[in-house]
Amino acid sequence: MNHITEFKNLRKNNLTETEDLLRASNLVIHDSISKIVLMGSRGIQGGYRSDSDIDLGLILHNSYKPHEELCKEALELSLSYWTGDIELDTALVFDKMNCGLLCYQRQEYDPKICSHGKDCIGLFKIQKGFSGFVPEIGLEVKQIYPMLTIWEVTI
Repeated sequence: MNHITEFKNLRKNNLTETEDLLRASNLVIHDSISKIVLMGSRGIQGGYRSDSDIDLGLILHNSYKPHEELCKEALELSLSYWTGDIELDTALVFDKMNCGLLCYQRQEYDPKICSHGKDCIGLFKIQKGFSGFVPEIGLEVKQIYPMLTIWEVTI
């Protein structure tokens, strides 16, 4: 279990309110998580409303095999410790194409880094009556941008 209190890239992108919100909300992640990315309106996309949730992608370390028990445990840990007034909308993201999730190493979409493009990332979600692996629904990689890496494991 990791209690995350230090975030990168937020201040230099003028996201001090988001950083303050994250610090005050008790963000805890499972040991299997190697990176956290911020997406949506509270990220560099901007335009959030006062009731907007915070969208985080928790990237599963490539040394872990994604299985239901692990994915559920990892997300439930973060959700159970979250104390923010703003809803946490998070997904566990894993590499299902053996591509190294290069798309999660950029802020903006670049079609040259992804030869798959659609339903190529693995997702596990717990939200509003749903818990499990997200089925292939036609999700295009370019729809997940812009994103910002706000934390990652340091070795």
